[in-house]
Amino acid sequence: MFALRSPLSKGVLLADEVGLGKTIEAALVLSQYWWSRQRNLLLIVPASLRKQWATELMEKFSLPSEILDAKRLKDITASGHPNPIGRAESIVILSYEFAARMASAIRMVPWHLVVFDEAHKLRNVYRAAETSRAAVLRDALAGRHKLLLTATPLQNNLMELFGLISVIDDTYFGSEQAFRAEFGGREEVASQALLARRLEPICKRTLRRQVQKAGLINYTNRLAKTFDFTPARLETDLYDLMSAYLQRSDTIALGQNGRHLVTLMLRKILGSSSFAVAQTLDKMVKRLQGKLIIDDKTLDDIDGFAEEAPTPGLQAPTAPPFKYAKPEEIGLAKTVLNVVLPQISKQVSSIKDLEDPKIVQRIADAAMAAQKAEDGLLSTVTPEQAKAVAAEVCKQFVQRTIAIPMLTITPEQHVSFGFRRFDVDLKSWNYQPLSRELLIQILRTEERSVISGDAGGETPSRLEDYVVAKLIDVPEIDYDAHADILYDLAGQVVAHFRAKHADDEQVRSILQGHARQIAEALVVQMKRHMWREQTNYRVTQVSAFDQLKPQTFDGSGKDAMRDYRSPPERLSDMKRFIFVGFEKSCYSMAKFDSDPERRMAVILEQDASVQLWMKPGPNQFRIYDEDNAPYQPDFVVETATDKLVIETKRASEMANPLVVRKADAAALWCHIANRANGEGVGDKPWSYLLVPETAVLSNATISGLMASHTRSVDADLLARYVLTEAA
Repeated sequence: MFALRSPLSKGVLLADEVGLGKTIEAALVLSQYWWSRQRNLLLIVPASLRKQWATELMEKFSLPSEILDAKRLKDITASGHPNPIGRAESIVILSYEFAARMASAIRMVPWHLVVFDEAHKLRNVYRAAETSRAAVLRDALAGRHKLLLTATPLQNNLMELFGLISVIDDTYFGSEQAFRAEFGGREEVASQALLARRLEPICKRTLRRQVQKAGLINYTNRLAKTFDFTPARLETDLYDLMSAYLQRSDTIALGQNGRHLVTLMLRKILGSSSFAVAQTLDKMVKRLQGKLIIDDKTLDDIDGFAEEAPTPGLQAPTAPPFKYAKPEEIGLAKTVLNVVLPQISKQVSSIKDLEDPKIVQRIADAAMAAQKAEDGLLSTVTPEQAKAVAAEVCKQFVQRTIAIPMLTITPEQHVSFGFRRFDVDLKSWNYQPLSRELLIQILRTEERSVISGDAGGETPSRLEDYVVAKLIDVPEIDYDAHADILYDLAGQVVAHFRAKHADDEQVRSILQGHARQIAEALVVQMKRHMWREQTNYRVTQVSAFDQLKPQTFDGSGKDAMRDYRSPPERLSDMKRFIFVGFEKSCYSMAKFDSDPERRMAVILEQDASVQLWMKPGPNQFRIYDEDNAPYQPDFVVETATDKLVIETKRASEMANPLVVRKADAAALWCHIANRANGEGVGDKPWSYLLVPETAVLSNATISGLMASHTRSVDADLLARYVLTEAA
């Protein structure tokens, strides 16, 4: 509570090293608030830690908590509560992803305290897009007291520390430019001491060695044993040459801000193997060929430092040829690309506007202003140079980018659904009683502590309970809402087996031993008899084009690389490979989930009308279906006349309700994108193609697929959306 005592304090960053009890300390703070009757408490954690937090709060501190997700929130809404978030009846636990999606509801609650676990997920908020998860959470919870927990508040550069502190108080260090001027890139002792003093009121960090020195915890001694290895002559030569290169001060490949970290990482990779460092050096060469400098913004490409960063070299698009080689011009070009264009995209109606000389001049002026704040008052780039650089970057950006508008489509209200009563198809069900030894083994495999009968556990009073217990484990099935239909279906199952086995103990054995398989078969039939309410959509138009987001994957060696024209020997191994050899793809490498996807890439590469295509990465499309589930399509394609969103599916899945719901949302997205581009001159129309795998043939053409498989938005769906402009 040291940083929360002052009424002027807005929060604290708790950054103790791993294992020193940050969870316990945070729970103590929550307890203080709870027992002080300040009970609007919010806990935002990674999805995998929600249950662990709930258990810790109850078992160790007797604090009630409630994990909210889309399903639970729907149930609470259905009960008639006006605002399901912020009831002050328990500590609310949300995942980062769901909290961002519920930002509008979160913003309405006067939270007494908000706790972020694994808060380093927010560290890049200072340079994130306004629609990013970190920025959305920061804005939604502005002005609330916050407790940030992370063992790694600083990973790549000091600006990450600035980002975390700005989540608590965006005025604490002033502007980003002021922080950079005061502390960025400086190593003077006085500057470091000043930063430490500024952090004292808002940041607390305890190291393991401090705890051990104080005698508070006696850690198990770690006994290090050194083994001597004599490197071969070639290995020694490689090390010496690498060291000499890293010590050169004139290498533009390493940059200046990130030089120390890059050097550290390259030495670490060098210690791994010569093959590993060879791949890294090759990627550096390719960056230099594209005139891209490794600096603090590209450090995420090395050794997977950022959890959302792409793997080194595997996702970075091939940089367009750049005419200017002076370092200051390259720096300005990066400012245009990374700083100015994301902002200008919200101010223009089409990517074609980037070819307008007036827009180019605005971009050049904004880039020079941002560069001046970065480099100081004495800029080495003239206005004429800045305009030439901006014009070249805009030209290449337009040519090498598929302009995907930033649209968000979400259901406007929470969806109600249920299941109709039906007769279970039991004709093929022939489960048999199991022997006691096998039954116990199955139950142990499923980690059930209660076995039955003479094994010492409790026996359910109703045979139907065995089936119902498995059914309610399914996320879509809520016991309270669907209890009647669940017991009706389970009763049909029990009656079926009683007709075959006179002894109820034999029936019990069947249900115990095969409950999971029985429940899975029932769920398949239940989904055929599901009903849902009509959903209205809200569509938010944010900007004319968005930055491309590539796939994220890791390369596991040369054996994982494969030419896209060559399918793997076993198609089931498709996901293991990284495919290369593309000429029209925005990125040099891609992964496919199925062979139809790979075959679609072949069609795209060989079709003369296709100009660019890509496999979109996470969050490229902000499309949510009626269940508020996100949808990312397989391909984005730009031809000479059209822009396409393409999804490939098995022929048997084309009528699947889930596939249809996502297709409806995607078709709506294309319609809205066309409406948003309606005022632009010469913009290509968007279409959504839902293509069965049987149509993905070697002689197929994009025009033929468009003619047969374009999915138009239906009139009913079209009447159910509201278009809003981003503020």
